[in-house]
Amino acid sequence: MTAPSNHAERAATHTPGPWDTEDGEVFVDADSRHIATVTFDRDFEGTVEEHRVLHARWQQQHANARLIAAAPELYEALRNIVGMIVNCPGVPSNSDSLPMMVLANARGALDKAEGRRR
Repeated sequence: MTAPSNHAERAATHTPGPWDTEDGEVFVDADSRHIATVTFDRDFEGTVEEHRVLHARWQQQHANARLIAAAPELYEALRNIVGMIVNCPGVPSNSDSLPMMVLANARGALDKAEGRRR
């Protein structure tokens, strides 16, 4: 069996979405299966300034959790974009054209998501 020729033909091996997030936990909605935990220190005691810094980190960690929870939809959207560009007649094939630059970036991100590069 030969490997699929493009990302749009490859089967995803991650836990299917949708994923959701609550309080830094990322889980699959259907059965609340745990996917990931984005950690932060909830029981921190310190100065007001240290609490401001911690709050900023807490906001960032929640944003990270939301990004992780969106991963299945982002992955699928990127696969669809690759498929549309590859299958669109008349797309310029020179490497400096906008569609080919988008395609190269999308394929690179998919390669990372699929474990073919870091």
